[in-house]
Amino acid sequence: MDGWRLLRGGSAAGRLLHDGALWALLALPPVIWAADAGVGGRLWPDLVFPLGALAGAVGMRRRLPLPALAVCAALSGLDPLSPVDRYTPAVAVMGFLAGRRVPGAARALGWMSGVVALAVLAGLPFGRPERTLAYDALVLPLVTVVPWLMGRYLVQRRELLLAGWERADRLEREQRLVAERARLLERARIARDMHDGLGHELSLIALMAGNLQVSAELDERHRAVAAHLRAAASAATQSLQDIIGLLRAGEQEESAVSQTVEEVVRRAAESGLDVRLTVAGEGAGVPHMVRRAAFRVVQESVTNAAKHAPGAPVRVRVTYGEDETEVRVTNGPAPGGEPYAPDPYALDAGGAGRGGGHGLAGLGERARLLGGSVRYGPREGGFEVAARLPHRAGPGPLAPAPAPPGAVAGRSGRVLRRARGGFVLAFGLPLGVAVLLGMGAAGYLYQTQSSVLRPEVFQSLVVGQPRAQVAARLPVNFFDDSPSPIAEGPPPAGASCAYYVSTGDLFVRPAVYRLCFGGGALVAKDAYPPAD
Repeated sequence: MDGWRLLRGGSAAGRLLHDGALWALLALPPVIWAADAGVGGRLWPDLVFPLGALAGAVGMRRRLPLPALAVCAALSGLDPLSPVDRYTPAVAVMGFLAGRRVPGAARALGWMSGVVALAVLAGLPFGRPERTLAYDALVLPLVTVVPWLMGRYLVQRRELLLAGWERADRLEREQRLVAERARLLERARIARDMHDGLGHELSLIALMAGNLQVSAELDERHRAVAAHLRAAASAATQSLQDIIGLLRAGEQEESAVSQTVEEVVRRAAESGLDVRLTVAGEGAGVPHMVRRAAFRVVQESVTNAAKHAPGAPVRVRVTYGEDETEVRVTNGPAPGGEPYAPDPYALDAGGAGRGGGHGLAGLGERARLLGGSVRYGPREGGFEVAARLPHRAGPGPLAPAPAPPGAVAGRSGRVLRRARGGFVLAFGLPLGVAVLLGMGAAGYLYQTQSSVLRPEVFQSLVVGQPRAQVAARLPVNFFDDSPSPIAEGPPPAGASCAYYVSTGDLFVRPAVYRLCFGGGALVAKDAYPPAD
């Protein structure tokens, strides 16, 4: 982990390592040029001072990105090879880094205009040709503004992605809150059902205990026990009523006419819904809480079908088994409509009302408290809700339901990877082509600059000189063929020829020099004027 943080620049040592690597990369072109051309007595102005300036620009790129860009642009403007010179990569890199750190477009535009102007004017005291200065004014904006725009694009794209994921994460948290509210509301409804069922049983116990208390067949001791039993049952009933009243605070009452599956289906059919009920098995011994859960599943499912798929046929099947009850509600697609998928956490305004309004999450909570489960999802263009409701709940499923999974956190990594892949495809391919073209151009420039034979050196060469003496005064490279069209005559028989150019100025057509060697000596030298 420490090594990774070091590479990522998360510490002072890591930042120093990054700065050193960046400086070495930007210093590579000047060092290669110095090794090839030689600096002689101009070591300090041509190599040491520029490398020191690059080190200073790299060091202040974080706190002062625009001045760092100005330093590199000044080096490029002063370079004799400008506008495409030894410091052009440094200008492009600093422009990119400035784009990532300078937020204001107006500020950056003002700075870059000043940087380009100063870099162009910096060449005036050194007698730079006017045409070269004009090319500087055209090329420097490209190598500063385009990298800056790319840096700004990357920063803004990242900010938009982060803002989008933060919003999605916030919506997911809100959805969890809605789901939790649905479960709490369903538990309150379950509490009312407990009151209706358990309160009735406690009332019967109290009534039977009262009968025993006044029975003449029991002695005084047994009647006292029956009196205590009746009092305890009455107190339990009152406590249950008080607790359930607190849990049901603010809940609207439902009409007593629709408390069974049959009543739900009948009322839906009377309202014009194409709904049919199929019942299998005997429901006489089914516990009260299971009946209520089956009623809630049918009520919520039929209401969702009527709301989201109007006109679609609805089929309800209730199967009473020996150990559990199964409820299955299926609807087809709406005529002429699209398949629907209701929000499992949706709540109606007010959180209550006929049809539950608690969503499918509430049904799942009720089923879990019974030790069962609820499954729902698309089916053949429609939708199906299937519930399994055991008659005796086991201890395991009574644990609280887990919160909905963090879908945003789970998908963000994949989406970000796809976004990076899209960025690489959109910019990597053109950038790769540009790099290949740049490498080709750099190779051509290097070949040209390293094949310059100065006119005074050419004039001093004498035919018949040994090849070793001539080679000591020649540049490191040469052309096998003429780099530009010339009207040259045939070379001497048995001689091998090398071609050189008279100048490395990219904007001047150079003269071409041909030197031919044979028998270990210079046998011919020819100068060809630049082609028209």
